[in-house]
Amino acid sequence: MTMNTQNRNEHGNALVIIFIAVALFAALGVAFSSNSRQSTNLITDVQAEAYASSIESYRNDIKQAIKRVMLAGCSDTQISFENNTISGYTNPNSPSNKKCHIFEKAGGISIQKPFSGLNNGSDWIFTNNRIRGYKGDNIVSSDSSELMMLLPNVNLSICQKLNQIWIPSVPSWHITPPPDNQTRNTAKFTGTYSSHSGSAIDNLTISPNLNGTYGDFFCFSASGSYWIMAVLLGRKP
Repeated sequence: MTMNTQNRNEHGNALVIIFIAVALFAALGVAFSSNSRQSTNLITDVQAEAYASSIESYRNDIKQAIKRVMLAGCSDTQISFENNTISGYTNPNSPSNKKCHIFEKAGGISIQKPFSGLNNGSDWIFTNNRIRGYKGDNIVSSDSSELMMLLPNVNLSICQKLNQIWIPSVPSWHITPPPDNQTRNTAKFTGTYSSHSGSAIDNLTISPNLNGTYGDFFCFSASGSYWIMAVLLGRKP
């Protein structure tokens, strides 16, 4: 065998090895991509559990802060969600010493932004809406309006999982979040309660009806989007 022939054979063998390596890397990439997609589905499920726990903790912290300032003498119209992160929550009824401010020393908690992946980045909305039949209350008046927190544009898969965790006794909600075809009040709470007789949450057409067992904390659909609703202060009865 001549030197040139040997070189050509070695060159050919090297190309074969390279082609095999490329093929192996390509196969590995496909397998990795497939595993990544499966892992993403698993992570989404795990994240939903974490979201549910975090949201519940945040809501409970706010409820406790509300109790704290009300025990200190604040009325439900003096409660203030004013903070240094999101504007528009200044409550003119709230004392200047900030003893009724939830996100100050009096309330003892800090405002939180939604976790990445929970929704499209929209902030929590602290507002008020009347919930039909909440705790047996069917009176349309401003006294029937509950103080609550809403989160718009929630990821559907997370919305479904949250309902599965929060409302285990209504399996239909785990697949199709209850629909809301009206208009929610999303005005930032600044000390005034309204009757909202035509509000979306007031007119949710779902089964079972909202009655305090199912109407306290859940995820619903509205206008092609998904929302989390959590009552912070039930004002009647």
